[in-house]
Amino acid sequence: MKVGFIGLGHMGAGMAANLLRAGHNDIRLTLAAADDLRVPMPVASLLRDRFLTLLAQGGEALDWSGIGQLAARDAGQVDRLR
Repeated sequence: MKVGFIGLGHMGAGMAANLLRAGHNDIRLTLAAADDLRVPMPVASLLRDRFLTLLAQGGEALDWSGIGQLAARDAGQVDRLR
């Protein structure tokens, strides 16, 4: 079964984070659907890239807050991901 989220909001963000922890990548599914429909999704592409960076740097146990932590770390505000 393929599942994708668009327009996450408070409830959807938690649901999407749970799917990511379970091994589902809704961002890729969203991008694939957008590609099929020829709809640009620049924010989804950005999120996919940031999640890949998060995973590469040991943040696989983090939820969507990890994206914010990456931004803070990139800005020099924190030393490591928590």
